[in-house]
Amino acid sequence: MTEDLVRTDPLAHNQRRARRPAGAERPLRRQRKGRVIGGVCAGIGRFVGVSANIPRALWLISLIPSLGTTLLAYPLLWLLLPEERA
Repeated sequence: MTEDLVRTDPLAHNQRRARRPAGAERPLRRQRKGRVIGGVCAGIGRFVGVSANIPRALWLISLIPSLGTTLLAYPLLWLLLPEERA
């Protein structure tokens, strides 16, 4: 079955290997522009390729089911993610 999938793939072998995730050319960094607090959600939004409001909304929505665990994740990411260069 795996051989059938390889044969039907229209891309050459070297092109299949070269596929990258959406944010591969944009490293995950905190944003300087468009940030509200630390730029974490703006950086995640840019990395994924969506508006910064989507990660912000998901973070706010996740506060309730996670019982505040994601509240601790934001400052941790703020410390761990490097800020983008000027």
